[in-house]
Amino acid sequence: MAGIKDKADQIVKEFSQFDDWMDKYQLLIEKGKELPEIEDSEKKEKYLIEGCQSKVWLIPEFKDGKI
Repeated sequence: MAGIKDKADQIVKEFSQFDDWMDKYQLLIEKGKELPEIEDSEKKEKYLIEGCQSKVWLIPEFKDGKI
């Protein structure tokens, strides 16, 4: 199973394929569409990422003692 560093490296590699910010933005939009929809009950202020153009929540998931 890949660790968080491996996953982060994979994401960086994917975005590094593009020089144009619009291509990177499009990839980000596509990745977001692949995620499951967040329930309203999970949309808490403490999970809200400030500074994003759209509302974005980053909800930690704890599994097997890992985040």
